Amino acid sequence: LYQFSLTFGSCIRIKSTKMPASYTLFMRSFLVSFFGLLSLVWAPKLEWFTPILTGIISLLIQTVIVIGDQMIRPFDVQWSGLPLKTFCIIMETEIMTSSRRNSEFRKQRE
Repeated sequence: LYQFSLTFGSCIRIKSTKMPASYTLFMRSFLVSFFGLLSLVWAPKLEWFTPILTGIISLLIQTVIVIGDQMIRPFDVQWSGLPLKTFCIIMETEIMTSSRRNSEFRKQRE
């Protein structure tokens, strides 16, 4: 029970720690300028294929940023969150089993 309370306290501290919004804003503005310059560099060699390739790479990197933003909040009910429902069911089963064993042990001692 003591270890559980320590773990629960750690989870509360993780949830209450927020990532500054400036990090995401900086990454997005950096990517816009990077891909803008990248298009200018690639344009002479790739010609009409430049916007297609830049768009695909930009989409992939934006997806990674969105996943990273969602992973910052591990206790939210999202597709990238922790499987808390499964964890709660397992914990409830373990607590009920332990409670039953304890009550049976007490009955045997009486």
